[in-house]
Amino acid sequence: MADPKPVLILTRPEPEARAFLADCEARIGTDIASVVSPILEIVPISAPVDLDRYETVIVTSGNAILHAPGPLSDRMVATVGQRTAELAAASGANGTCLGLTVDGFVENAELLKGPAIHIRGRHTRGALARRVSEKGVEVDEVVVYDQVDKPLSDTAREALLSGRAIVPVFSPRSAALVSANPAAPSTRVLAISPAAAATWASDGQVQIANQPDRDAMLDLVADCF
Repeated sequence: MADPKPVLILTRPEPEARAFLADCEARIGTDIASVVSPILEIVPISAPVDLDRYETVIVTSGNAILHAPGPLSDRMVATVGQRTAELAAASGANGTCLGLTVDGFVENAELLKGPAIHIRGRHTRGALARRVSEKGVEVDEVVVYDQVDKPLSDTAREALLSGRAIVPVFSPRSAALVSANPAAPSTRVLAISPAAAATWASDGQVQIANQPDRDAMLDLVADCF
């Protein structure tokens, strides 16, 4: 008899996927049938930048902190997302969340001390640097990592067609890449934001998190079990 249990398909880069799975299992209180198949690989890009020129470093992801072009210790770091602020603080920075989304961050741009630099991945959305600059705060930007597409594993593709798949998607780009693969109509897609939901192009039932953050995604996963 086929296994009726849901299968959680995790497509974030390996460390983030494993950490999220562990938190899901802790929240639910049991092991979860899962497939880890990163749809993106994070590749560092050398970017010699003198961070001492800037009053504030802006980051929108933990990968930017990991691949920062210099130590962040004791620097003012403004983030999109509370989780990213916590990661910045763990690196020794003075991390402050100015919004859960880029739009929220831009609304609070008057709280920034300039000049600032946005350290980011090659693929980004929201035109943060331009929009903050338009509000009167000087912002440069530098790319410190690339997000390189990876194909889903055979196991992940089979799970998408099983009718039992639960697929958290944490960005519009990852949603678009994963949904380039066929999925069963009963696939449950858990989107971190309306923008991520909008780029899901395959079959499936899409739910959107109440807040664009990791805790809200954990809540969605827990509701599936």
